[in-house]
Amino acid sequence: MTIFFFCYCALLTAQEDTLLVKIAADTLSSDLQEGGISAEALSLYNTGLLKAQSSETDSAIMYFTQAIELQPSFSKAYYNRSSAFLALENLSGALLDIDQYLSLVDTASSGYITRAEILDALERDEDAIAAYKMAIQRKDEPAVAHLAIGNYSLRESAYREAVDNFTAYLRYHPSDGLVLHDRGSAYQMLDDLKLAERDYRQATLVEPDLASAFANLGSVLRKRERYEEAVDAYTDALKIEPNDAMVLNNRGYAYFLNEEYDKAVDDFEEAIKLSSDYAYAYNNLASAHIKLEQYQEAVDAASAALKIDANYGFAYLNRGIAREMIRDLPGACSDWEMAEKFKIKNAANYRGSICKFVE
Repeated sequence: MTIFFFCYCALLTAQEDTLLVKIAADTLSSDLQEGGISAEALSLYNTGLLKAQSSETDSAIMYFTQAIELQPSFSKAYYNRSSAFLALENLSGALLDIDQYLSLVDTASSGYITRAEILDALERDEDAIAAYKMAIQRKDEPAVAHLAIGNYSLRESAYREAVDNFTAYLRYHPSDGLVLHDRGSAYQMLDDLKLAERDYRQATLVEPDLASAFANLGSVLRKRERYEEAVDAYTDALKIEPNDAMVLNNRGYAYFLNEEYDKAVDDFEEAIKLSSDYAYAYNNLASAHIKLEQYQEAVDAASAALKIDANYGFAYLNRGIAREMIRDLPGACSDWEMAEKFKIKNAANYRGSICKFVE
């Protein structure tokens, strides 16, 4: 029987804002003249800031460009033109400008997050990760950087690195339920069920409407053989999202393991109503019918699973068991032979004990 868990792969809310928000923190000032910036270039730059802050992005780019033409080493003009390009989704222009900014200010403690986000948008994952790591080194929004690396790591199945980066992020934002959830997912994949349970429980307290935290908690509790608690967690998830076929299937499996076969049947059938091509739920239903000695129903359910997925070895095993019980021995042996081809454990034992007597 197959159990699924959910990864939210959370994104920090601040990342959803346009980078023009960062421009607003760069207040108008004449102090730049002390760094050799001419009054004319500074005036153009300040006008560009005002245009950017009022969302006149094209005009902002024009003024930043004029400032740069007058003062080619004007690092802040490159930085803010990069942000303006990014607001217009001109990723190549944004990347060129942020790289120019960083080349002019080699001790910069900001700009690396911007560069990383641009590379992320360009789907240059390895370069983006390197930029996020540089952001951490330069203390440029390290929480954002740790979160981004954690998300990359989780997607790439680098679960230990995901845990480490989510933990670093949570030092800054200890009550972020989405990240607690995702760290729990990483722990679950590392088979550290105790810490996975801790994180999922904390996530449910912080984000009480996060159905996947309850669902994943249920799967951890099921794996820890605490079946009644698992049922309760799945039930909490279904209170939030009552039409989730996967969670219904998983709660049915928890009922099955707790030997509550009638309740398991109800959940598997409800999952199938919601998702008619759910082969796992059909096969699980077959298992429950076998336990209830409802063998023809088990044959029908396993057959439905195989109609959806003809390579489903466990469904062949189950149908073979049910067929044996209704004395369809040729059919049972044929099913077990197929299950054995799919390397299903115990299929050979069933064939060896019964089928040597069947022509």
